[in-house]
Amino acid sequence: MFHRHFEELDDAVRTARRAVTTLHLVDPDGLGRVLHDRWYLGLASAQGARPEARAWQAWGPLWTADLAGPRGPGLVRLHLSVDPRTALHAVGAVTHRAQGWEHPWQLTSTALGGDLPAPESTVLLLPTASLLPLRAEVVALVEDLRPFLAVGVPALTLPIGRGAALSENPADGRTFGENRCRLVAEAVIGSMRVHHRAQVDRAIARFAAAGVDPERPYLEQRTTWDRPWRAA
Repeated sequence: MFHRHFEELDDAVRTARRAVTTLHLVDPDGLGRVLHDRWYLGLASAQGARPEARAWQAWGPLWTADLAGPRGPGLVRLHLSVDPRTALHAVGAVTHRAQGWEHPWQLTSTALGGDLPAPESTVLLLPTASLLPLRAEVVALVEDLRPFLAVGVPALTLPIGRGAALSENPADGRTFGENRCRLVAEAVIGSMRVHHRAQVDRAIARFAAAGVDPERPYLEQRTTWDRPWRAA
């Protein structure tokens, strides 16, 4: 496991353990939602769930309904940490470049109405099979956007540049962040009588049992699209 990923998972377990103790949560669904809000999205407990922001969307002519929308499997998410102050320029730049691609794509952003950069606020979806042929284009896009992106990227994703990271859509209908938070929640709920470090080991084992490689937690089962990016 990348050192960064281990630290992120350690922090997720710590947050989940605290939530179980203070909120008396006993089911993985409830803990998963709290973990998604407080750890993955970084909301303070007093804020509650992040209110639904109006999403701005654009897509290419090859994007079709059979791609199953933003939560469908077989899609890779390019997470862009767009600063709301530069969101209009950033989404325009992504759309302009992507219009020339001979591959399906869909861009969704709520950053235009945000206050701060947030995980999942701006996501470019691409079919997994398109990622390799579009690699040079994606690298160029991330470099073009560099001045307009915040530094951080979502937890457990594969960083590919300043404010840009990749992850694969899970097959259960949840977003990437929701899915990984649910796995952590299941591990923590079932191991509250053991030490924190043992709970981290349980979370790693839960990822593996779900077909998620703990060394590459941004991937789904039996996919290898990350190899060119890891070798760069």
